[in-house]
Amino acid sequence: MKLRDKAGVLALALFCLAVHWRGFTAWFRADDFAWMGLALGVHNFADLLKALFSPLAEGTIRPWSERAFFMAGYALFGLHALPFRIAIFSTQFANLALVRSIGDRLTGVRGAGFLAAIFWTANSSAATALGWASAYNQVLCAFFLLLAFHFLLRYIETGNGRYNLYQWLAFVAGFGAMELNIVYPALAAVYTLLCARRFFLRTLPLFAVSIVYFVVHHAVATPDRNPEYALHFTGSMLRTLAKYWAWTVGPLYFWTPVDAPHWLLMAGVALVSLGLLAFAVRRRAASFAPAWFALAWFAIAIAPVLPLRDHITDYYAFVPAIGLCWLGGWALAQTFRTGSRAVYAALALAGIYIVMVMPRTLAASDWNYRITMRARDLLEGLATVGQLHPGKIVLLDGADTEQFWNAVVDHPHRLISIDQLCLTPGSQRGIRAFPDLGDINEFVLPPDLTSAALDRDEVVVYDVRGSRLRNITSAYAERPRDLRLPSSV
Repeated sequence: MKLRDKAGVLALALFCLAVHWRGFTAWFRADDFAWMGLALGVHNFADLLKALFSPLAEGTIRPWSERAFFMAGYALFGLHALPFRIAIFSTQFANLALVRSIGDRLTGVRGAGFLAAIFWTANSSAATALGWASAYNQVLCAFFLLLAFHFLLRYIETGNGRYNLYQWLAFVAGFGAMELNIVYPALAAVYTLLCARRFFLRTLPLFAVSIVYFVVHHAVATPDRNPEYALHFTGSMLRTLAKYWAWTVGPLYFWTPVDAPHWLLMAGVALVSLGLLAFAVRRRAASFAPAWFALAWFAIAIAPVLPLRDHITDYYAFVPAIGLCWLGGWALAQTFRTGSRAVYAALALAGIYIVMVMPRTLAASDWNYRITMRARDLLEGLATVGQLHPGKIVLLDGADTEQFWNAVVDHPHRLISIDQLCLTPGSQRGIRAFPDLGDINEFVLPPDLTSAALDRDEVVVYDVRGSRLRNITSAYAERPRDLRLPSSV
């Protein structure tokens, strides 16, 4: 790698850290604890295989990005988050280097890939992907897709068969990151069909692997009965596509911390969209195909989640956004290269994009950081409670929605040697229900059992309001006791 290339990659890494420093310093929350908890059930090789490859979480099988990542990380570092963050951001730095390199090769314009990587880093979908450890599957999946495509380009450029082998290895390994890897053959086929037709037939065997993976995965995966994950192959897919497009060229959920009217945000989304499409359509014959491939990357990568009408999620746009960022980076670099008056329009559109997405990205990163800090404070407090009261049931009083869904529901107490963690009777009334995530009532100790445990000194009660836990066992025991049967079993 030349010195200029190394400097470019370093600049992108520093920019990524500057934008997502809250994500780099965040702790754990929600699903993170469930994945780390898998390590507690591994006692032999058979247990390890089961933990790595059993279908979990909506029937997914992601041995590298979820199982091995969290189990190995917890076994080596416990609940220290920094090693996890270093792994996540190191992978993203590699992604940025690949986006830069591929962008320059794809467009033939130096600087297009660098600008694309800048746009992708600023994109709002990156906040969750880089800030929440459980979203590492998105980062790792992007790495394998980009790496396989990089080797495809090298194979086309050189004709050297070893690059084709490397492409295959990266492609197959990508299935351990996330199911989205299944779209790679379509990406490779569309690119070769548009830009390197003599290599098109050589991409077709890739489809066989994706088909086999789909059949095997469908056969072994546990059917998901969550209605939010129901597939809807209707006209709603077009509405979902439009929403993901708008969230990619503008702020997620059309929200920004800057006090801007909704119509102004929509106007900004429309202007950036028209600018990208106009640039793609106006390419001359020689560069028309790469522009359409950039659009195809977005469409192909987002296609698998379009039927999920009732589960539209911000980080689903993370990998698809790469295509539009390539197109935007190309448009800006091309206008600088030609020196035409269009550079002012390109700069204006780039500025509109950054102004729309950057505040939203920073706000989302800060929100995630704040939640992980609340989870850390609660878990560190509970670790002390477990040492002070070994073997006792720990009851939490005053838990709110944010605390419960990010630091209780996934049983993180198992990681700090607390045998049983419950909520005080009536706590469910102060927590917003999300039936797709779990049943709050399963964590509430019934009034009669609470009363009996208090009488036998088998329980301690801690108030979780505030930044530090307070032992209120004596005061709680003196309250009038409601011994009615629980409302649900």
